[in-house]
Amino acid sequence: MKINRNKAINAFIKLSCLFVFSCFLLSCNSKKKYLDSTLDIMEEHALYSNKIDWDKIKEDSYKQLTHANNIEDVHAIIKESFRYLKDDGHSFLMSVNKHKAMGTSESSIPVIKSELLNDNIGYIKIPGFVGTPKMAHDFAKELQEGIKILDRSSLKGWIVDLSENTGGNMWPMILGISPILEDGTYGYFLDSKENIVPWSCKDGQVYIGDNSLLKLEDPYIVQNENKKIAVITGKRTASSGEATLVSFIGKKDTKLFGLATAGFTTGNQSFILRDGAQLYLTTTVFVDRNKKSYGNDIKPDIATFKPIEDAMVWIMNQ
Repeated sequence: MKINRNKAINAFIKLSCLFVFSCFLLSCNSKKKYLDSTLDIMEEHALYSNKIDWDKIKEDSYKQLTHANNIEDVHAIIKESFRYLKDDGHSFLMSVNKHKAMGTSESSIPVIKSELLNDNIGYIKIPGFVGTPKMAHDFAKELQEGIKILDRSSLKGWIVDLSENTGGNMWPMILGISPILEDGTYGYFLDSKENIVPWSCKDGQVYIGDNSLLKLEDPYIVQNENKKIAVITGKRTASSGEATLVSFIGKKDTKLFGLATAGFTTGNQSFILRDGAQLYLTTTVFVDRNKKSYGNDIKPDIATFKPIEDAMVWIMNQ
């Protein structure tokens, strides 16, 4: 049978074009499904979801989607939608590669400063922390070791410096400082549906609700729990640093010294997206042990530019 060469070429071109067009449609559908599923998560769980115009968000996002060539472009659209969330700007998106790197890279833990002031005041400076589970355990352990070294019967009180704690993982911070806080419930997460979940420490473990998140063997117990506690705050006290601060608010003989905090007093919940990227969405506000809710900056009891000096005077005035 004789085949017309030109007709064969034309047929091949048509089939190729159809294949490319089909792939293009599949790609567009895939990108839209990815975007839709992410926006659905945000609409269901965002802290102020009932105050947000989701139709407007979707309309704007779909317009941008026509120019998206790859998953990174879709990620950019999702990040752009965060500006509609009416929260404190705490939500963020983390790519698969960055998330994997964070979960596997081992490095030294941040330096925890501990020293004795005036021979009778224990000073602990807690930095922000991000790291692997092993690093989180080591961070909490080192923090308790610093408390143990300073603790003595002649101690008048404690200064806990959170002024440069920019956040990260709150659990090793709270477990590490728990000997000063004593066991108990320190605060709560409150969501838009009025669900409230406590965070607490007991017997060397830190909990969210009934779930233990981190544990230390042989946790330290201070010699005298009835000591004054001064907590130093500042503009760089943020996120998990503020959660650690909230853990002290309402405790007997405790005062805050310094400046107002950064104002990220909200909790993020992580959601795994279709490509493995992580959406960290603001879903809760912090609530202290006396059931006062936040969602904005925390102002100190004593506003001062010399917080350590003023804290020392307050502790010694017994």
